[in-house]
Amino acid sequence: MRIRRRYLALAIPLLQAWASPAQARAAAPPSKAQAAERVEAAPTAPVAALRGRVRERGSSRAPISGATVIVVDAPADVRPGKRAEQPLDPDHIAWMHESQTDADGIFELPGVPVGALRVVVVAGGYARLEQWAELEAKGGELELYLEPDRDGPYRTVVATKRRSSWTEIEPLHTLDGRQARHYPGSGDDPVLAAMNLPGVARGPAGLGLTSFRGGDPREVGIYVDGHPVPRAFHVIPMASVLSPPMIAGIELSPGNYPASYGGFGGGLVQVTSRPGRRDGIHGEAHLDLFDVGATTEGPVGKGSVHVGVRRSHVGEILRAIPLPNLTAPNFWDYMTRLDHPLGGGHAIGLRGFGAGDRLRLSDYFDFRSSFHRFDFDYRFERGAWQVLVSPSLRLDHTNLNQSSDDRFARRKAQVYSLRAAFGWQALEWLALDFGADAVVESWRRRQHGQLTFNSDAGFYFPSSPEEFDGAQLRFGAWLATALRLGDWSLIPSVRLNVFAYGPKPSVRVDPRVHLRGPLSERAQVFASAGLYAIPIAGAHERGTTGPLEENSGFGSNRVDIPEYLLTYFDPAIGGESIGRYASATTVTHASVGFEAELPWDVDLRALGFFRSARAHTPEYEPITDDPDQPFTGVPLPELEYYGRRRAMGLELLLRRNLAPGLLDGWLGYTLLFARTEDQPNVWLPAVFDQRHNFVALLSVALPHEIRVGLRFRLGSGNPLEPITAREVIPLSVDEVYYLPLRGPRGSEYQPLFHQLDIRIDKTWIRDRASVSVYFDVQNVYNHWYPEIWIYSYDWSAREQAIGLPIYPSLGLSVSY
Repeated sequence: MRIRRRYLALAIPLLQAWASPAQARAAAPPSKAQAAERVEAAPTAPVAALRGRVRERGSSRAPISGATVIVVDAPADVRPGKRAEQPLDPDHIAWMHESQTDADGIFELPGVPVGALRVVVVAGGYARLEQWAELEAKGGELELYLEPDRDGPYRTVVATKRRSSWTEIEPLHTLDGRQARHYPGSGDDPVLAAMNLPGVARGPAGLGLTSFRGGDPREVGIYVDGHPVPRAFHVIPMASVLSPPMIAGIELSPGNYPASYGGFGGGLVQVTSRPGRRDGIHGEAHLDLFDVGATTEGPVGKGSVHVGVRRSHVGEILRAIPLPNLTAPNFWDYMTRLDHPLGGGHAIGLRGFGAGDRLRLSDYFDFRSSFHRFDFDYRFERGAWQVLVSPSLRLDHTNLNQSSDDRFARRKAQVYSLRAAFGWQALEWLALDFGADAVVESWRRRQHGQLTFNSDAGFYFPSSPEEFDGAQLRFGAWLATALRLGDWSLIPSVRLNVFAYGPKPSVRVDPRVHLRGPLSERAQVFASAGLYAIPIAGAHERGTTGPLEENSGFGSNRVDIPEYLLTYFDPAIGGESIGRYASATTVTHASVGFEAELPWDVDLRALGFFRSARAHTPEYEPITDDPDQPFTGVPLPELEYYGRRRAMGLELLLRRNLAPGLLDGWLGYTLLFARTEDQPNVWLPAVFDQRHNFVALLSVALPHEIRVGLRFRLGSGNPLEPITAREVIPLSVDEVYYLPLRGPRGSEYQPLFHQLDIRIDKTWIRDRASVSVYFDVQNVYNHWYPEIWIYSYDWSAREQAIGLPIYPSLGLSVSY
């Protein structure tokens, strides 16, 4: 008996030291047959079977495999279900049983003496659990919950799948959706958090304009689960268009992206949703100052379902405040995702996804925008083959009204998308990826005049509404090859593009190449270069087709709205003008850099990039055959000119991931030189030519489930077209109109931008649920940055600026 007690005294500490996460991951989970009982002494009392499951504590409730479960006798007066606070004394132990959990976290111990028990559970990466229990003669079952060992040297690594095929170029930036939610300044939204990475321009006024490396936001591809969406954010981007608990990951490619995508010269954003879990019913409900939402997920047959809905209420709150000219935004979004395996490597998926916005500004205007998308996925993966076939239908609707007059802009569209991708691992060192994608959009637009903030600017107002429609096609077919040459990888690829925006399709071929290899054991070098064709839909005569007037009135004053804010309300306006012509041009992207693993789990990346867009000479390819819009005899210079565009610069990223340790975040810096040729041989700074952009984003995990983070952003302002003079235009004997005269863009810049954000999270973890409260304050010291200037009625003086003040957000979430 003394030998047995000595064994017990040594067993638990040795098991706890042995069960490290690295060993747990390296060893396969034991089968039920292998999880055999170890009996140290044959009991003489009545016995019964003890079964149970070991799970992670909190909302995850994930099963823990490979956990060691030890059962010993206990005093008769213990309270079952309570933690065993008294230390285990080996000299008072009569017997011991031991088992291990299988892949589903289940353990089984036959022949356990009936009565009071002490249960000890040890698993790598989790805090040791000692709990009292009682076993009846008919047997019993236990549900045991382990808490992650957040203070230990090991942490669970949260990762997302980086590639959808063997040959795709890795995105430059990848964020895990769950991890990024706690970053400060993002309001619990992982897509907003991704906008802090190098290469991403600061969006004006907090709007969700995604500009990479000084490029045009309208030339950035936004994809969710492999199909395009109109925008990544709601109009007032307190949130992305996808509920945060449903986001699996975000991938940003500011320049070079894989040949399986095309038609965008400004980069690519890919957001992937998360399939539902199958280990039980889970969900999350949240409420903050701006919105309320809920998600639920769980098994359905052999598959899973994941449903999420969200709606903002900030508009109702703001409308209750008795202040004039107060903007009242509201938004909603939803997603339903069903995934079902068919066996033999086959699987299907269904998704319903939609989002909408409404933005009202007193009696000036009422803006509504929404889309609904329905996807089907067929996937096959077995051996050397990967197959994806996915059709999609999207319904868009935009309505912008001037409530004080009969001015409006309405647009409806049906967007049909198809993606078919095939991957083949031909040899150990050779993989092929090929496929095709197509996007067909049919749209109709009806508009009456330009909307303005003041009804007296009416000499732009036409006598009757304008109505026009059209259709356009983007088609691409690609082939990529991955060559593994020792430690080096070479991925040459080619994409064939067809843009049918007019009677005569435009065909372009995009060759691309990517190279990656080691510089040393802890450093790698990579380089990419390629062509990216983009469609050009210009205007012979724009007339009054713009949705908003740039020099609008605002009460008795004038508001100087930058052009990029006007087009933000309707990004498609540039390609939907009366008397359009269509063609295509090519953008060249090239980059070279290196990555290095530094001490303390810090990664360093340095990258130099170059982007150049060719000038486009307008061609007479009218999209409309309307006889009232003749093209004959129109001089070429009157057609809209798409000039050359160039950008170059440097990106630095110093990043520490969540695991292991208590600190994660990054330091990012972008040096940018971006120029555009708006007129032949006239070079000006690009609209988002932000010379310097620095972001420090850090988050620290403290004891008692508290996390504190901060974000500091310092960046150059955008170039302006300053108002230098005014022209007086007589409208009648008693009325004149003042037209502002502007200097060239870049003759003045916005001032230096700086902002500090702080976030505090506190989480209470229970066995089956967790409750979190967060306080996220943006612009802590209330730096009022001038995003829009308000002038006097005659444009003679600046009177005030419009910017974002301190921006607090308090939120509560319950996960189960």
